[in-house]
Amino acid sequence: MNNKFYTAFGCLTTAFARMEGDLRILIAGLAFKDDKIIASVFLDNSQLGENIAILRKLSRKYWEEESDFSELIDLLEIIRPTRNLFIHGLWSPMNFGEPDGFASVDDLRTFYEKKQSSRTWRHRQTEKFSINDFRRFTMMPTG
Repeated sequence: MNNKFYTAFGCLTTAFARMEGDLRILIAGLAFKDDKIIASVFLDNSQLGENIAILRKLSRKYWEEESDFSELIDLLEIIRPTRNLFIHGLWSPMNFGEPDGFASVDDLRTFYEKKQSSRTWRHRQTEKFSINDFRRFTMMPTG
């Protein structure tokens, strides 16, 4: 078992969960004010993509802060593919944490490609991430 990988992975998934929780809290405050029960009915099983779309719609109501909402939405859209890969990918710790070491992740999404001369199913490539990549994503301490 690679303890360094699982520690780093745990920090990263916790950071993503906190980000999503903060987004739900923001949406709940904007849409439902102090009614936490109604907010939980609508947001408990929501997905990141759905919540970004909801925030985009809600931002139209707050014209004064529209540029702040747009900036936040753009950042969430940038983070989303990496978050999805990390959370839903198939990981192998490999030699993560060793000098020049890495963990690999396979993206489980399948794409259908229809070209003029062929039709195929393909999978996205395997990606590799070092402990420094994880630190960069989570800003976790180097010690």
